[in-house]
Amino acid sequence: MRTLSIGFILLLLIYGCAPAPRVPLEVIPGLEDALVRQMQDNAQAFTSVQGFARVSVRAEGRSAGGRQVILVQEPNLFRTEILSPFGSPVMQIAADGIDLTAIVPGDGVFFTGAATFANLYRFTRLPLALEEMVALMLYRVPFNPLLERELTSRHDGYLLTLHGALDLRQELFFDPRLRLVRADWYEGERLVFRAEYGDFLGAAPAFPQTLSLTVPGQDLEAEMNFSEIELNAPIPAERFRLSPPRGYRIEPLP
Repeated sequence: MRTLSIGFILLLLIYGCAPAPRVPLEVIPGLEDALVRQMQDNAQAFTSVQGFARVSVRAEGRSAGGRQVILVQEPNLFRTEILSPFGSPVMQIAADGIDLTAIVPGDGVFFTGAATFANLYRFTRLPLALEEMVALMLYRVPFNPLLERELTSRHDGYLLTLHGALDLRQELFFDPRLRLVRADWYEGERLVFRAEYGDFLGAAPAFPQTLSLTVPGQDLEAEMNFSEIELNAPIPAERFRLSPPRGYRIEPLP
């Protein structure tokens, strides 16, 4: 009897320590429309961001990373300065929506060409046009609110699925505070592209200080962690144009 009692007590302790079942969050009336409005508000909340970012990239089994200065302004203005461990630029890249220029001090080369998808890809390896890259960095995730929509809930948030033509769909995941934290693009069951956000700054609308991009088809992952940022401050247009330093060799793109 004593052995049975001990066994019974142990069973009670085991089941008493078991985690509570994860219950899906409640889907209240009007929540789907509220999430769409949240996306639209996000698209208007931030017009520029400038500061530092710790960037890491893994592509085709190789990894690289470092600290960068980042300047981004709607709709298609972008500049980055990749810094050495000592804080000096090892590469500068700027795009003003028309031209793309880059300076490589170590090689004494100045690259110049049109701000096309192909020229930008040479430096970023991301399958994104300039406008798309700027939009994602400003927390403006492209979506079509007119597509057929389906809202489901989980214990850790809400999933809004948008069904398009040709077996295309987009899945938008929101946390319990209704902040968009992940956007997936699918062709059938194949994940084509993923953007994830985190480390939100401020009250609603909060700006995500972390952006992660995944391209499974290219075995590519990139992560950007912002720090010391300034939001919505106008950035002079000349900051997005570079001039060749004296003595540098000028190379056209492509």
